[in-house]
Amino acid sequence: RLMEKCVVIIPALNEEKTIGQVIDAVPELLFDGHVKLEVVVVNDGSTDQTAKKAEEHGAFVIYHASPQGVGASFSAGIREALRRKADYAVNIDADGQMNPKDIEKLLKPIVGGVADMVTASRFKDRELIPQMPKVKRWGNNRVAQVISMIVGRRYYDVSCGFRAYNRETLL
Repeated sequence: RLMEKCVVIIPALNEEKTIGQVIDAVPELLFDGHVKLEVVVVNDGSTDQTAKKAEEHGAFVIYHASPQGVGASFSAGIREALRRKADYAVNIDADGQMNPKDIEKLLKPIVGGVADMVTASRFKDRELIPQMPKVKRWGNNRVAQVISMIVGRRYYDVSCGFRAYNRETLL
């Protein structure tokens, strides 16, 4: 099997305290050396040292002059992944809430050809539920229920920032 490429997209706004640790925890190779990972940080108008730290830790950085939001940052990351001819892309938050060591678990159904897109859940395992305002948690739960009803399959977290995609889905 030929070497494949996965671009790890990290949207970041004022995350200088955690960005280096997140980048450093991203593996270089997965699946017994068949998938090489490259890190792209989308610095969304940070006013701290996020971009500088990301570069110091080896990431390629895309700069937004002012905050454009997570959607625009994600889109910029996808464009860069496609420009780099990525076979896969993974989006992960810059705050350290998710463990980059879990990227292989997230990608496994995609690399195995059984899924085109995979998302993690912060709520399925009660031990892993993050701190967040009750109203935000309630809103996520309600939207997850609606989506679960529409698609006929149970979803626990529809706004998790830890997701993986194959090239076809990126396009």
